Amino acid sequence: MSAAQRQIWFVDQLAPGLTAYNTARAFRLVGALDTKSLEAAVADVVERHEILRTVFREVGGEPVPLVLPPGGQRLTTCEVDTPSVVDREQHALNIVTDHVRQPFDLAAGPLIRFVLIRLDAETHILAFVVHHICTDGWSMRFIVKDLADRYNAHLNGHKSQIEPPEVQFADFADWQREKRGDNERDLEFWRDYLADLQTLELTTDRRRPSAPTYRSSLISGSLSPELTAALHLLAERSGASMLMILTTAFAAVLARHTRQSEIVLGTAAAGRPGPEFMDVIGPFINMLVLRNDVSGDPTFTELLDRTKALLLQVWRRRHVPFEMVVAATRTERDASRNPLFQVGIQLLERTPEPQFHGVETTWLGIDAGSHPLDLSISAYETADGLQFRVEFATDLFDRSRVHRLMSHLELVLRAA
Repeated sequence: MSAAQRQIWFVDQLAPGLTAYNTARAFRLVGALDTKSLEAAVADVVERHEILRTVFREVGGEPVPLVLPPGGQRLTTCEVDTPSVVDREQHALNIVTDHVRQPFDLAAGPLIRFVLIRLDAETHILAFVVHHICTDGWSMRFIVKDLADRYNAHLNGHKSQIEPPEVQFADFADWQREKRGDNERDLEFWRDYLADLQTLELTTDRRRPSAPTYRSSLISGSLSPELTAALHLLAERSGASMLMILTTAFAAVLARHTRQSEIVLGTAAAGRPGPEFMDVIGPFINMLVLRNDVSGDPTFTELLDRTKALLLQVWRRRHVPFEMVVAATRTERDASRNPLFQVGIQLLERTPEPQFHGVETTWLGIDAGSHPLDLSISAYETADGLQFRVEFATDLFDRSRVHRLMSHLELVLRAA
């Protein structure tokens, strides 16, 4: 097992039935969908990737991964037959939401589920949900691509033998264990870097519970294509990435709201150590802690320079597992908070729609209703501009407060 898998497993033991680590995608399919080919494609994808057939059993208080044989995964199908098209669509989305919010049993599995909902002869909704112990955002792209490739093969009568990837996620876990001794120098950096770490004290609408429930809600937003283009020009002029610009703006907004001189955020690094792992499915993602220095009333340009230096500094140490960093800091744990950071920001590549032959596909956003952080912004680019998914803890925040934060973020980006 990888370090991230062990940490996720231990969290699941403390909070059985937790759905904060359910990772889902959904698509509307319009056209002549061949259900039999889709069922066969689902079976092929799960057979091809061992991690999608892996469960995690407890032996002597420790997690032990077990790869199950192929054949235990099916495509669940159902039909919505209400007369109204609008009611039919809403009913289907409710089914998807219920499907996504069902907990997984890590010991029994399966840890991936597919559901296909028929609205009429030409319209379906396809959704799948995977436990984060088996996947990350980048991996979801490969599940979608493999699913479409296998569907098209079956549709065209090409039922070739399933070829597994040359390496599997278990090979990465082995590699990570072998490298543990090489992390000591970078761990020393993290110990020094995280000394006297401040807690971000956002104003909340309710008192923080003694233990998180992980209940969350979702707000979606976007920037216009014109503003997105202007931010790309800023990135080119300043030698910064889009993530650096968004992090700078978000830190500036939070500094205004908290009056703190340091804004601590978490961000995600891909964590794949080499090209041989680029097409492998699994939880490679690693979290990095960003101590954003906002002291001295800096201009946006000055703050952006600080962010650039900070991100480059921590990026060089991105392969040290976050779980090792947490253990190395030996900070006193607060059961009511995520360790080291509670607010996150990340720039993602949007999962592409599956290219099913003869079927038009449209990506659908899903509110999973559960999230491990207090507040998290996920940004991704489309032809219509930069899009945002903002997940927030409903135990702490009202929607109106999060809307204000996001409107302030847009104002800062416009002024940048």
